[in-house]
Amino acid sequence: MGKTDVLAEIMLWLMTVGIVAAIGTVVWSAVLTTRARIKGGRVKENARARRIGWLTAGGTALLLLVTFLIASSASLNINGKPYSDAFWLRLADMFILSTAVLLVVAVVALVYSKIKN
Repeated sequence: MGKTDVLAEIMLWLMTVGIVAAIGTVVWSAVLTTRARIKGGRVKENARARRIGWLTAGGTALLLLVTFLIASSASLNINGKPYSDAFWLRLADMFILSTAVLLVVAVVALVYSKIKN
């Protein structure tokens, strides 16, 4: 096993750990939020907070769907070999485009916040 194979194996394990940690965090957060809403705890029960939560979740899902649909599936040359799996190419491009859009939205929100205050 060469040095490149070991590094690739390490990267795959780190990505797997990261994905499992992210999914675990999402599930944990959903459970805590649901418990708090049932008990009437620290989560606000007003309509505005609920609407903001639904708009954020819906907007993120819509952004991911739109960026997946407009993403490129053009073949790439990786290590001298063509890679042409359209689904994974689109998925990778979706995350890159979504990240760029969310970064722009964050900067615009920051500038708006500074100007408003």
